[in-house]
Amino acid sequence: MAELLSWILLLRLTQACLSLKIYSPDDQTYAFPLSRFGFNVESVTSLKFTVRACGNAHVIIQKQSTADLYTNGNYVFVIGSYGNTYLQIKNAVHGAFLSNYNGVLLSCTEFRPLWVIWDDAMLSIGSGDEVNTNILLSHPLTPPLEIKHAFLLTGWGDDACWDIGKEKAL
Repeated sequence: MAELLSWILLLRLTQACLSLKIYSPDDQTYAFPLSRFGFNVESVTSLKFTVRACGNAHVIIQKQSTADLYTNGNYVFVIGSYGNTYLQIKNAVHGAFLSNYNGVLLSCTEFRPLWVIWDDAMLSIGSGDEVNTNILLSHPLTPPLEIKHAFLLTGWGDDACWDIGKEKAL
């Protein structure tokens, strides 16, 4: 409980500095809604962030306000699965793989800059500070989905620290 309170305090302090820092514990049953922290993705089509994790960092985008981890209706960018050796786009946290990329992306000790983008026709994820450069993986967005909410999740033995600047949602 004390750790949770310290993260809430850190969140309050960083909101004034236009930065959102979130710790996601090793719990694959709970996804942190960015809207809970005043971060709205309804009017944007991308998200830039840095993340420090040994593996299994997930960004979930969907229409519903409650994370749906088991059924289709959302899209999930899985960063560092299978021992930090894969990047995947899935149709649910526990759903089918739509696209795979083989490579190490995360670090247990360093924050790594990444971005995700969704538009009318394509889902993409890449590395670096600029969206649509250094694209690592893409998948057609079919059928088109109205994205209103984003969530962060880690699990399967890993936790993560995320830094999402409010100016980083485009």
